[in-house]
Amino acid sequence: VGMLIEQGAPNCDNLDELANDEGLRFTHLTTALKESTDFVGQLEIRLSELCVIAENLGFGNPKIIRKWLGDECKPCIVEHVIEGYDEVYRIMIELDDRLMWSGWPLIGKLRQILLRMIRIVMGLAILKNHTLALMDISQIPLILTQTGMD
Repeated sequence: VGMLIEQGAPNCDNLDELANDEGLRFTHLTTALKESTDFVGQLEIRLSELCVIAENLGFGNPKIIRKWLGDECKPCIVEHVIEGYDEVYRIMIELDDRLMWSGWPLIGKLRQILLRMIRIVMGLAILKNHTLALMDISQIPLILTQTGMD
């Protein structure tokens, strides 16, 4: 909030109040971000990582982002990203489409079922005096059959 007030934004107590103030201008935000070496440094790191991923997986247009990163004016990266955000967004959407596969929740559910079965089998094996030093998953059908749970 202090950085925004320094840039001429209305004097408010918190960010929510400031965001809803009609006196807040886009230039207050962009100037404050451009003058924040922490923000610009983090943005530069994230863009660089995004480029590496996009280049390695062969999607998006990381060349344009590399061009932004090569700009001598480091605070200008903020403007480049705002103006060319669609390039960043395309890469993030493609990455999301590739990583957030609908099969992951199914595998997670199967793991929960398998762990539950192992606990049941181990409990039954203990009750039936089976010794399970290191249980192999392949033993589950045999123990279920022996205990009448198949």
